[in-house]
Amino acid sequence: MELTTISLYTPEPGDVWEWPVISTEEPRKSPIGPSFNQRFHLAGAEADPDGRSVWLAAAFSVPGTFNKSAMTAAFRAFLARHSTLHSEFRPGSNTGELSRFIHKARVADPRKLPQNASTPAEMQNLLRRAIDDHCQAFRFPALRFLVIERPTESTVIAAFDHQHCDAYSITLAINELSHDYCAACNGHALNGDQVGDFLADTEHEATLPPPSRDDQRIQRWIEHLRHAGGTAPSFPLPLGTADNPAPQSDSTRQLLTAAEAQTCEDAFRAAGASMFTGLATALGTAIRRCGGSAAKTSSYLFTPGITKLPNALLGGTQTQSH
Repeated sequence: MELTTISLYTPEPGDVWEWPVISTEEPRKSPIGPSFNQRFHLAGAEADPDGRSVWLAAAFSVPGTFNKSAMTAAFRAFLARHSTLHSEFRPGSNTGELSRFIHKARVADPRKLPQNASTPAEMQNLLRRAIDDHCQAFRFPALRFLVIERPTESTVIAAFDHQHCDAYSITLAINELSHDYCAACNGHALNGDQVGDFLADTEHEATLPPPSRDDQRIQRWIEHLRHAGGTAPSFPLPLGTADNPAPQSDSTRQLLTAAEAQTCEDAFRAAGASMFTGLATALGTAIRRCGGSAAKTSSYLFTPGITKLPNALLGGTQTQSH
């Protein structure tokens, strides 16, 4: 698996095909609200509606021009298999409570996108815009299925807003899609494995009562906190081994006033990043200039980006730490 950001992903140009996901009837309001993690993501998007969308994407490559009917079958099976992808979230106008609406959705026939990307850099920008447009917290569908078609090798891309996936589940998604595509190409049955129903899990999660103090899980946390001096784990963590610990030291200093911090955040947002990714990049740059490793690292869950696996990519920041 190879990870990178959209700002570093430069695929060779080709014809870009899309498989639109369309709603075939008026969505119905669901009694199942967002999951705990979805609430966290959606609340952030609602609090910062002008911020950059948070999405992840993954891809795999196939030799030569791809098989359109097989690819269509794979995308359709994938959408039908995952009920959560039919969800649209809407903030309540009066209550402020987030509601889930379920669409009866299907994957339409592929269509070629009009584009004139003739260089890898232009293709990168085209992908960034295409995914930014669709993968947004309060949009349906908050995903996009694309293929870059070339004579020698084609690249299949599946992108999702963070409400639908994380860095782990997107690797499972691309694995499903690639297996289904290969199966359809060879006339075999598509993925028959049972996958979990995320909506059912979310509904079950909401019905669980708060655990009692006697719950074994709570007791383990109490014991852990007792050993930690009554506080949650903090960073930096000690290094070394149990026999030869190497404690880290840290200090806290105020570097910026509130006004200066706001100026920094404005500059980060103007560059297409967030305060978090801007600070992470500044920290990485400082470490590099002080003699740190030249290995490139990416912070990839906070602002839009793409990660290229040998045959796959994942979301990432548009800024980079070294």
